[in-house]
Amino acid sequence: MRKSRSAPRARSLGNTGRAPASNTLSLKFEPWHGIAPSPITAMIAGRRYTMPAMNAGEWFTAMGGIGWLTRWRFLPHEEHDPNGLGAAMLIELMYSGAADAYRLSVAVDDGRVTARQLADAGRKVWERAAGVPWYTAERIATQSLAWSGIGGALYLAGMRLDVPLPVWLGGAYRTWMSLVDDKDRSFADAALSLPPSGYDSEDVQLASSIDELFA
Repeated sequence: MRKSRSAPRARSLGNTGRAPASNTLSLKFEPWHGIAPSPITAMIAGRRYTMPAMNAGEWFTAMGGIGWLTRWRFLPHEEHDPNGLGAAMLIELMYSGAADAYRLSVAVDDGRVTARQLADAGRKVWERAAGVPWYTAERIATQSLAWSGIGGALYLAGMRLDVPLPVWLGGAYRTWMSLVDDKDRSFADAALSLPPSGYDSEDVQLASSIDELFA
C-alpha cells in the first residue's frame, strides 16, 4: 500500500526522544488567547451573538453536542460535509435563547444571510478562540482527541482539558511534532498551515459581508 505524504510516520510513544526546539516549529499561537478564555462576539444579520468564554474541554464538549466530527467539520469532508457548510452549526452555541434561533432562521429564509456566510462566521469564531487559522486548529484538535496517540501523551504529561483552548492545542502541536520522524517534521509542520482547496485567499474570497459579521 502506498503511503501518503499527508500522514507523516510517527515514532513510538514510548520513544519520543527530545521535543523539537520551539525555534524549529513554524506555528505561532496568539499569546493572549492562551492566558484566559474570553467571550467572542459576532454581528450576524444585524444582531449581536456572543460565544461564551470556554476552556478546551468545554469547547470540545459543546461542539460534540452539536455533531462536530460525527456530522460536520470545519474542514470540508467528503462524507460528512462536502460543501463545507457544517461550520454554520457553531452559531447554535451563540444563541441566548429560542428567540435568537428563530430570528436567524428568518434571516436565512428572507436572504439577509446565507449558509455560507454563517459557516464563514463559525470558522472565524473558532479561529479567534484557537489563536491559529481555523483549518490548522481543527487538524490539531482532532489529533489531540486520539487517546491512544497524542491525546494520551498529553494526559501522561499531566495536561488536562481545563486549560485555555490555545494551550491545549499548542501542547498537542508540540507533542505531534515530537512524534514525527526528523526527516518528515518540516513537511508535517508546513502541512498543518496549508489552507484547504478553495479556501486560500488567492483562490476564493470570503463572503462579501464577512467584515460586517464581527463587532
